[in-house]
Amino acid sequence: MKKNNWWFSIVIWMALMILIVLSAYVILAYIIPFMKSVKGVENTSGAFYQAYGGIETALYFIKERPNLTDETYTGMSNQPIAFSFQTFSSGTSIPQNSYGNSEYSTWHNIISQTSPIQLEIGNRYITDWTNINFDFKVPAFTGWTLSLSGNNTPIINWILSSESDTLYASGSWVTASDINGTSSWNISNKSWITLEGGSGNFQTFYTNNCWTNSGCILKMAVINDLELTTNYTKIPYLEYQINTSPNNVPDRYTRIESHGKSFGFQKKLDVRIPQQTVSQAFDFTVFQ
Repeated sequence: MKKNNWWFSIVIWMALMILIVLSAYVILAYIIPFMKSVKGVENTSGAFYQAYGGIETALYFIKERPNLTDETYTGMSNQPIAFSFQTFSSGTSIPQNSYGNSEYSTWHNIISQTSPIQLEIGNRYITDWTNINFDFKVPAFTGWTLSLSGNNTPIINWILSSESDTLYASGSWVTASDINGTSSWNISNKSWITLEGGSGNFQTFYTNNCWTNSGCILKMAVINDLELTTNYTKIPYLEYQINTSPNNVPDRYTRIESHGKSFGFQKKLDVRIPQQTVSQAFDFTVFQ
């Protein structure tokens, strides 16, 4: 009598199906997270490039704008892939609160021989310089109050350039004692000398040459070594803060804040673009 083995075939078939299903489950358990990870990397990169595109668009706006007006672009509404940006070019304090570039204080910018203060101050930004205060100080990188050596040593030179004339500090540089002191330094009544030998004070020159002129630039640069009173140690830079309240004055840098997104992933970029600069040759002309 012939045996019927069909039930044995069914058992083998079921075992193979279980093995295939388990194998597929194990494979998918590895592949699906990997696929999600790869897709996440792609979208993260996409968000970065969207934010970078916002930076480039903002740079074009900065180049083409007639004055230091700010721009806000919101292109991320209801879009899976998009960018937005905002520019910040002015404020009542320089640097703007918590956006300084000093390593020791986010409320201060640095000034050194290679990093001067550069401000576009024409176009009626300021009417009265008697309320504009400059605060210079030695970075507190040791936690102690430090001071520069040589109280009468000129440390910072200033130059104001307009389209029609240029004036230089005439014995009214920022000295070590100005930096070591507790009071703010004010430029309004400081004496100056022009290229043609004229003299007067800062406020007078500004009123005559910069009130209706958008091309006025104030530059302040370090002109001597920065040596501490203690052991004559040299330091790389000073810190500064400028209070211009209630005047809204262009900052040393235009800050661009750009956001990019790609299917739920977001990236933020924050960059600083310096204002146009005056040649460093002008820093030395006065002292030749």
